[in-house]
Amino acid sequence: MPATLPTVRSGSVALYPVNRSAFRSVKVTQFMNGKEQRFKVAAPYAGFALDYKEIKAADRTSLDSFIASTKGSFDSTWQFVLGSSTYGSLAFETDDFSWEEVTNRPGLYNASLRFRQTI
Repeated sequence: MPATLPTVRSGSVALYPVNRSAFRSVKVTQFMNGKEQRFKVAAPYAGFALDYKEIKAADRTSLDSFIASTKGSFDSTWQFVLGSSTYGSLAFETDDFSWEEVTNRPGLYNASLRFRQTI
């Protein structure tokens, strides 16, 4: 069974709103007269941006451990559950994640995680 993005604060997997986008794989053929024809080559992929605001240190540690276990953007075998939908074959878009401690609220952190489907 693939790893699943851990929950934070009261069992939620993400703090809302969740930004979801769709990536569509297309191919472009250019003809001698300069015209182009575009067509899809695969089903659309889902992409997500989760913005964590004022999460506790324990949740931060849980997310850091998960990111380390998936080797950042290297591993694309984990999944994300949002409501009743499960999105699999996910990978982080970058290897660099930075946490920012909330001003005047020690022990609370902000971060943004971006990931997308690879298959």
